[in-house]
Amino acid sequence: MTIQHRASAAERHRQLQALELRAAGDDYDTIAEKLKYADRSGPYRAVEAVLRRRESAAAEDLRRLEDHRLDTHTARLAAELQAIPVGSDPMAVARLIMAQLRVSERRARLHGLDLDYRHHSVNVGASGGLESLKAEWTRLMEVSTARPDIQALEAPHEG
Repeated sequence: MTIQHRASAAERHRQLQALELRAAGDDYDTIAEKLKYADRSGPYRAVEAVLRRRESAAAEDLRRLEDHRLDTHTARLAAELQAIPVGSDPMAVARLIMAQLRVSERRARLHGLDLDYRHHSVNVGASGGLESLKAEWTRLMEVSTARPDIQALEAPHEG
């Protein structure tokens, strides 16, 4: 049995303050210090609570800002991956792919998506295996960076 905890008005206000500071660019350690949280996990949980409740325009603004930051990381990682010559450092390719996976996981958490993450291992020394993985990842990145028209997706379907 799960006990539901409903935040008090003062607690919700503090959570909104944490969200606003995060949107302004403060890191969680700084927010913890400013709002007298014990450690960085307090403001992190506070921001996540506001985002889950979706009760604030500031939450949506932060979501858009974080999406923009993640888009920037995605584009940078895709460019770095493309710049690696075929047959060169396989660990560099693996590191970039893992970094992109972390960005994708962060985006999924930001939007409350429940993705089934499966851990896969890749033998980076296998001939051709890493190059085919790089090619597939590049193809996927091209698809993910071509942002869909959100309004078209949200428009009611005729039928």
